[in-house]
Amino acid sequence: MTTRLRSLPLVGVLVLLAACGGDDHSATPTRTATPPPATPTATPNPLAQACRDSGGAVGSAACCLGTADFASSCGGIGACGCAPSASHQVARCECPGGTCWSGSACVAPATATPTATPAPDPLAQACRDSGGTVSSALCCLGSSDFPATCDIGACGCAPSASHQVARCDCPNGTCWNGSDCVADLAP
Repeated sequence: MTTRLRSLPLVGVLVLLAACGGDDHSATPTRTATPPPATPTATPNPLAQACRDSGGAVGSAACCLGTADFASSCGGIGACGCAPSASHQVARCECPGGTCWSGSACVAPATATPTATPAPDPLAQACRDSGGTVSSALCCLGSSDFPATCDIGACGCAPSASHQVARCDCPNGTCWNGSDCVADLAP
């Protein structure tokens, strides 16, 4: 067999040796393990660390669209009471019993940091300037002050999935488009 192998090209010899179980392993190329790709180091989230440092555990929940990670859970239903079709997954802090996440730490509800009073809103003035009256109403948890009222939209959620927002009540036959009271074209 040795004389026949010398007349074959090297690739043929290697294939023949492998097929016949030849014991000349020096001719068989060796395989080396490819190292796994480097895993990028994730930047630690300071709010996740603050959650753990104050006794909480980082979890996730389906919260209203527009809700950011680690939203406050102190005071009322919060931002996680929307219908599944109006929700997305966010990171949140699950605080130990009797405490809630203030947005920066697990605290007793009575000591939760109150929300700062907003500066006067130019939309409130625009509402009054166009003949409307500023009031408050229950609107969907993901909505902010002065939502448009020409369509059902932001204020069409169930009370359990709503919160109080400032809104513009326009005169009869008009509706708030987000910046002015305009003719209501709804039938």
